[in-house]
Amino acid sequence: MTPTGDAAAGSLEPVGARLRRAREAAGLALAQVSELTKIPTRMLVLIENGDFAALPARTYATGFTRSYARALGLPEQDFVEAVRAELGLESRADPLPAATFEPGDPARVPTARLAWLAALAGVAVIVAGLFLWRTYYAPAISLPSLLPAAELTTAAAPAVSAPPEPVAPETAPPTEAATAAPPAPTPAAL
Repeated sequence: MTPTGDAAAGSLEPVGARLRRAREAAGLALAQVSELTKIPTRMLVLIENGDFAALPARTYATGFTRSYARALGLPEQDFVEAVRAELGLESRADPLPAATFEPGDPARVPTARLAWLAALAGVAVIVAGLFLWRTYYAPAISLPSLLPAAELTTAAAPAVSAPPEPVAPETAPPTEAATAAPPAPTPAAL
C-alpha cells in the first residue's frame, strides 16, 4: 500500500486502532511504549480502545495521544486533530475571537455623591478604629488605687523616724528560769 493510500484508509479508522496497528507494526509491546512515554499502561489501553471518556480529562486524551504518536514516529498533529474530532472539540487552528469588553449602562454607574459618602464613611471607620485602639492599648494615665483610703495616706507619705538606738549587750549571766527546759507536753495538749 502507498503512504497516501494508507493515510486515506487510516482517516476512516479510529485513532486508537491506528495507534495499535502502528505499535504492532513497530514490534513494541504496551509495556515498552509505556516506558518510552511515561504513560501508564492502563491509559494506553484506553486510548487504543477509543475510550477517551474514561481518561481523567479531555486534555489527557490529546496529550497522551500526542506522546503516543511521537513515540511511534507518527505525525502527532494529525492524531491530535483526529482525537479532537472524535471528542467533538474544535480545532485549535481556528480559535474563537476574543470577546470585547463593553461597559455597563452609564445610568447605573454610582454618582459622585455616593463615592464621597463612601470615602467619608471609610475615614470615619478608620478614626473610630484608631480611637478604640488607643483606648485599649494606652489606657488612662492614672489608674484607681486598689488600697483602702486609710492605707493610701500612710503609704503615700512614709513617716521619717529617727534611727534606732543601739542596744547594749547583756552582761548579766542567764538565770535558772531562762536555762530551764520547757515543760513536757501533756496528753490533753496533744
